[in-house]
Amino acid sequence: IDYGKLRGSWGSNGNRDIGRYASLANLQTGKYLQVRPDGTVYQVSQLYVNNMANENLQWERTTAYNLGMDFTLFNNFLDGTIETYSTSTTDLLVERSLPDILGFDWVWDNLGEVQNKGFEVTLNTMNMSRENFTWRSTVNFQMNRNKIVSLYGDMVDVSDDDGDVIGEREVDDFENHVVVQDDAA
Repeated sequence: IDYGKLRGSWGSNGNRDIGRYASLANLQTGKYLQVRPDGTVYQVSQLYVNNMANENLQWERTTAYNLGMDFTLFNNFLDGTIETYSTSTTDLLVERSLPDILGFDWVWDNLGEVQNKGFEVTLNTMNMSRENFTWRSTVNFQMNRNKIVSLYGDMVDVSDDDGDVIGEREVDDFENHVVVQDDAA
């Protein structure tokens, strides 16, 4: 080994990138037509709430760590890096769909947790080095896995082929196109 360096990092940060006042209800003005009992039509001013408030809305939080090693071997003929990383984001900021009877299509909400884990290896070789010519080769391998760990916390029973309950899992949200990753999968 000509050179070796271990690296490690850990961090946690927040995200609120949904715009100002997104957790508050906004009032909007408008006009609509009203019909009097005698059949005449007149214009009326209105003031209405155009989006639903969520006073409990908070920043989403991402926590991450990274471990890595940089190295060179064989008189700098081979160098590279090996890294592993993991991030976990909780309280995701999501436009949650709402039932039509509420009068609003969606509301900003904090939901669930997602994880991202991965591993990367990069190898570089110095095949030839002359005064006017250099030949290097690089190979890179990476594996990345993302999964939804939890969403709303609503659970359903999981049954075996005989109908016996063998556990429970979180409910998928097909309306918002979200499927919770089962740990067994």
